[in-house]
Amino acid sequence: MIEIRPVTHTDLSFILDAERALFSDPWTQKSLEEELASPFAKSFLLTENAHPCAYGLFRLMSGEGEVLRIGTLPQYRRKGFARALLRHFLELEGLEKTFLEVRAGNTPARTLYEALGFQEISRRVRYYRDPVEDAVIYEKSEKEDKNDL
Repeated sequence: MIEIRPVTHTDLSFILDAERALFSDPWTQKSLEEELASPFAKSFLLTENAHPCAYGLFRLMSGEGEVLRIGTLPQYRRKGFARALLRHFLELEGLEKTFLEVRAGNTPARTLYEALGFQEISRRVRYYRDPVEDAVIYEKSEKEDKNDL
């Protein structure tokens, strides 16, 4: 059984381990704790049969959303978990527009975002390090696309 629920402080060790395994620029425990304490944080954990598989860190403020991070453990990829987390966030009440940035070379993520109606609006040249890569900025207007989810 798949469940999506809000992240709690007891989930921090899973997220910290996943961050280190998945990203060249992992968030620190302090960064995660500060994010969870934010009144604008909308962070979710996806479990399958009670086992943590994926997480999403998002923000929602004054109708604007931001995708901060989506991470799926390698053994759970290609099951639609990242899509489920993103859709869960996009369906929140009051969300009008969402922004995100992603590495230009992250084809699986970009394919997912574009399939859900995100459109590239700009780039930050050589934004990422390790390896050096452009950041692609995406935007999605929820007003127009609620029925596409």
